Amino acid sequence: MTHPDDLPTYITGSDVWDVARQMFEAGYSARIICEDLELSTATFWRRAREEGWLRRDQRRAAPPPPPLDMDAPVQDPADAADIAWRRMTQALEAGHVLEAMRWRRLHAGLAVGEAHAASRAQKAAREQIDGLSPTARLIEAQAKAALQLRDVERG
Repeated sequence: MTHPDDLPTYITGSDVWDVARQMFEAGYSARIICEDLELSTATFWRRAREEGWLRRDQRRAAPPPPPLDMDAPVQDPADAADIAWRRMTQALEAGHVLEAMRWRRLHAGLAVGEAHAASRAQKAAREQIDGLSPTARLIEAQAKAALQLRDVERG
């Protein structure tokens, strides 16, 4: 977003209206825009009305998401976390902050559950590897002995 202080001083003609529209849609007030670009407030508001300029906070809210089918099985906890995250972003875009907070809380709970499951899986894998280590050492020792015997026989 361009800050009014960063605007070049040579903006003229139709460019001034492009800059004015961009600033307005970015959330700057009409007073600041008109002062910085040396525009008449009445002309600014007429042009904004005629061209349908809308500030970011005045844009039409996205339609609400379809209701969740609570009876549909969720195959993977990661899918459930993804759904919660998407619902949170939809609620934020629609301006429903409380609903977004609820979805965020659900997402956080699901993410913690995923982290615990991953941790348990890693622990189980380490235990399995640790259980295989003595067998692997025995196989390695037997292989070394076989190689040494072969070297002696060739010797």
